[in-house]
Amino acid sequence: MSLYGAFDQTKHLDELDDALVTQEGVLSAATRRLRVLRNISGEAGITLAQLNVLSGVTPGTVAASKAVVADADGAVEFAFSYAAAGSHQIVAVDLTLGALAGTSTSGDSDFLAPIMGNLLDSAALTRTNNYLGGLIGHYSATSGSSTVYPEGAVLGGIGDGVSDTHVNAFTAYIDGDSAQTIAGAAFKVMHNNSTAGSGFNFGLDLFDAAHSGFNAVSFIDADIRLNNERRLYSGTAVTRAAVRAEVGDTAPIGSIYVGNAAVATTKPNLYVKTANGPADTDWERVVTAATD
Repeated sequence: MSLYGAFDQTKHLDELDDALVTQEGVLSAATRRLRVLRNISGEAGITLAQLNVLSGVTPGTVAASKAVVADADGAVEFAFSYAAAGSHQIVAVDLTLGALAGTSTSGDSDFLAPIMGNLLDSAALTRTNNYLGGLIGHYSATSGSSTVYPEGAVLGGIGDGVSDTHVNAFTAYIDGDSAQTIAGAAFKVMHNNSTAGSGFNFGLDLFDAAHSGFNAVSFIDADIRLNNERRLYSGTAVTRAAVRAEVGDTAPIGSIYVGNAAVATTKPNLYVKTANGPADTDWERVVTAATD
């Protein structure tokens, strides 16, 4: 299994289009960093002084609103500001895959992505107050926002024209076959805030109204599919026939439909599929008691 592909720094990095051995000899670590960052940013005119990665640079030094800082541990940190019109990212990477990219070899797999983070360890971690992740997105804009477009610590978008049911905005997976792998949850919520009143409004929010000429959120099949393939639907139907007309006949027995219309207290707008006729009578309304 190849995560990144092996390379020899004393030879070359084909991915960066820059030889690390020249007629002048092996390039310095600072120059290699510069060339890497030039290839990442496309700013061919940038200088070592601007990057602030010269040998002997004072760790943590920030010279201007555009600064790249070499920390004592060798990490490169960016500090930028931006207040103009137009899209802008500090690091923007596009990867175009050809038809033969990757592998089809049995027992092998390749990781293909513009950016990948892989957190490793050399021993059991003993410090207790660390945020650990292969990728961390942290939203710290505290002044408010007027945008009606997606906003969050991490955004996962499916681009215009994609039509593949194997593609997901976010995919959680267990990987590897060499050892038993156990994780807490595919998606986990935590609360690291002690200020009274803090918290999420919802644990899961599948609603979004129409905006900016775009349709309100709706789902082609169901709101949620459970691990046993039963489905949870929501809608406006108030009869069994209307439920069937809205969701079709593919729902497995045990699927649930939740309506939003006001109905009698002992006959809520809640239906369960009990048969596969197919017929309107496949769905039965749930009857409840008005008392404890």
